[in-house]
Amino acid sequence: MPTQLSVNLNKVALVRNTRHLGIPSVTRAARLCLQAGAHGITVHPRPDGRHIRADDVHALAAVLKDWPDREYNIEGNPTQNLMGFIRAARPAQATFVPDGEDQFTSDHGWDLADAGVTARLRPLIDECRQLGVRVSLFMDPLPEQMAAARAVGADRVELYTEPYAAAWGTSDQAASAATLRGGGAGRAGCRPGRQRRARSEPAQPGRLRGARAGAAGGVHRPRLHRRRAGARLRRHHRGLPALHRTGCLLLKRELPARSTQARQAVSTTNAMIHGIGTDICDIRRIRASFERHGERFAQKILSDAELAVWRRRSARWPERGLRYLATRFSAKEAFSKAIGLGMRMPMHWRLCEIANQPGGQPCIVLHGGLKDWFEARQLVAHISVSDESDYAASFCVVERRTANLG
Repeated sequence: MPTQLSVNLNKVALVRNTRHLGIPSVTRAARLCLQAGAHGITVHPRPDGRHIRADDVHALAAVLKDWPDREYNIEGNPTQNLMGFIRAARPAQATFVPDGEDQFTSDHGWDLADAGVTARLRPLIDECRQLGVRVSLFMDPLPEQMAAARAVGADRVELYTEPYAAAWGTSDQAASAATLRGGGAGRAGCRPGRQRRARSEPAQPGRLRGARAGAAGGVHRPRLHRRRAGARLRRHHRGLPALHRTGCLLLKRELPARSTQARQAVSTTNAMIHGIGTDICDIRRIRASFERHGERFAQKILSDAELAVWRRRSARWPERGLRYLATRFSAKEAFSKAIGLGMRMPMHWRLCEIANQPGGQPCIVLHGGLKDWFEARQLVAHISVSDESDYAASFCVVERRTANLG
């Protein structure tokens, strides 16, 4: 079956919310995606309104009425604010995600081995079905959880796939892909971000008969092709990767035409601007994520050398360790934008290290496949980081050295 594409518009809303001009327009972005052939639109209206807001949910519902063959998917925690939107908008799908109100991003699935969890979910799933809305559960790719998802009444599952994305191009890639396949992205399953057709074959261990499967979390275009062959996903959701790629293409097209000074710099320094990236990080969100996940959050973001520095600073003064973590998070985000990859392999948190030169100036040290990719393109990076009060900020310029010495 063909993999279908649903575009998550959260990041469009996040950019819009930085100012009060209403641009970029979330509804216009939705129409452009649908006109380009996207099979659906996905939003995750969090309780704090950090990106998608309540009025966006209703405005997008109106847009989707003009596209009756496309799907509207609203994600969120059904014990928080999600059910109000489901009752009002009646989307094609509700995706239940076990996020806390202050959670930085979705990074784990429902634990259906907990009887209390299933007891809370079952009546909410039943209500959605009565409203004519199918339900997908955000799940870790664990085979033993798939039968439980079907038993609780889920129509689909959305598999958390960030570990698969992080393993791409490493020695763990094959094992991670096998875990993903075994978690239900095969002939039966629920949808982790994408769906699958109902099948009549007997259910295999760890799989959901008669459900569909999908994927979300860190999966980008190069990895999607390989995963489709092994997992046969019905639907793939793209939000930040699509937005970031579009922004990079616009920069690539517009920057040379608009920057006379940059062109002059090429002729005098034998280098040209490859990309510019900036990031502002809310330290309060980093603090909330760290309080929720502990050192596991730091281990995801920091290289081994950075972890050693972070532990030393945290031992002396926890707040200093937290700010170190926030500045590294921000700097790596800025670098990922400047090189035009975002968090898409070979770019990965732990392969990019923010070190310091003897005089204290920050510098970027790369490892593994990211280092090889960077050097093959003759790129040079310059990074600046700062933090003040509740925010950490970073600015990164990446140059491409040229062979022309004239």
